[in-house]
Amino acid sequence: MKIILEPQLMNALKEILIRKQVPQSELLKLLGCTKKQLRYRIAKMNEFLNENGMIKLESRNCMIISHLNADEIMTFSSLRQLENNAVVENLKNQDRMCLECIYLFCSNEHVSTNHFVCNFRVSKNTVLNDLSAIRKRIDSRAVELLYSRQNGYYFDGEVMDMRSLIFLNIAQLGNVEMIINFLAQILKEHDFIHVYEETNKQLSETVREISLTDCVDYQEQIALMLTLIQFHSLMDTYCKRGLTSVKLQKNDVFYAAERLRDKLPVKLPDPEIIYCTLLLLNMSQDHELIDHTVGFHQNSLNHISEEIVDRFSLITHVHIEDKDCIVKDLSNHLQSTRFRSMFGFPVINPYLEQIKKYPPVRLWTSVLHRSFCNLFIG
Repeated sequence: MKIILEPQLMNALKEILIRKQVPQSELLKLLGCTKKQLRYRIAKMNEFLNENGMIKLESRNCMIISHLNADEIMTFSSLRQLENNAVVENLKNQDRMCLECIYLFCSNEHVSTNHFVCNFRVSKNTVLNDLSAIRKRIDSRAVELLYSRQNGYYFDGEVMDMRSLIFLNIAQLGNVEMIINFLAQILKEHDFIHVYEETNKQLSETVREISLTDCVDYQEQIALMLTLIQFHSLMDTYCKRGLTSVKLQKNDVFYAAERLRDKLPVKLPDPEIIYCTLLLLNMSQDHELIDHTVGFHQNSLNHISEEIVDRFSLITHVHIEDKDCIVKDLSNHLQSTRFRSMFGFPVINPYLEQIKKYPPVRLWTSVLHRSFCNLFIG
């Protein structure tokens, strides 16, 4: 039976092969496991290496050591590429369409039906069905999927609408590593992965600098979005078509975005500072910070939040002891939701994990939250 390593183990193995030796303590943090579990994971890596004719890892003096030579490391890189191809081939229909949208957005060449057939390893009929389904999915987003003999397939619309569409596809697909490896291979950009890693590093430093720590789960997705923009051939045109219409207050977040833009591997034009600011704000649950930067009116959401909590309590017969605290948190969340909906970022629910534990409560929470969000956001 062929051994396939999950992405986390493959990344850890890549780290060991590149550095030649890695302390066990570092691997414990990287893999988030116990010493016993680490022994099992090292054994699985060795099974993978042995199956592919490569020298096993050695454990000595609390270090994990690799003895692979340059040729074997090249073989390992090829295996990663083949594994990535297998992942793409086995994607579910919805996930494949998400990846097709991302690919179409950032491709620097005219994309024909044959490009989709070759890159996604599906039939022409499947491609045509996918493109038809994508058109229906984006029908309400003020973005069009067009085709011409001269330009092939391409998206047309305002910059924020198109970026909103791509960001939501990245969030829905979730597997950032797979997207990066796929695009690096398809776009034939040898430094694509390097640009992403450097962008993610600079983004991490900026996040720590201004203490935007509430939504760090978005960080990889945001770093990927910034990487795509750095490689986008129509970047300047897009900037002129929409970004300058967004007005922001120049505060700490804006200036941090300005510094971030200057540190990125590929120099972005000035209007992109606006988008960098919006991406940073997307990582915060601080509604006052969002209000001040974007210039929202200080509309009080307390009465809407109170009504949600009261109706929830009435329908579910649940007595809420700390009502004031819940109302305040919900009000903050709704204001952040308004911001994310306006600029097309994925909307998160800070109580989602707790809600999942109680199925009957989950239904009414979703119904009430959605109804009031629609009322407020439109």
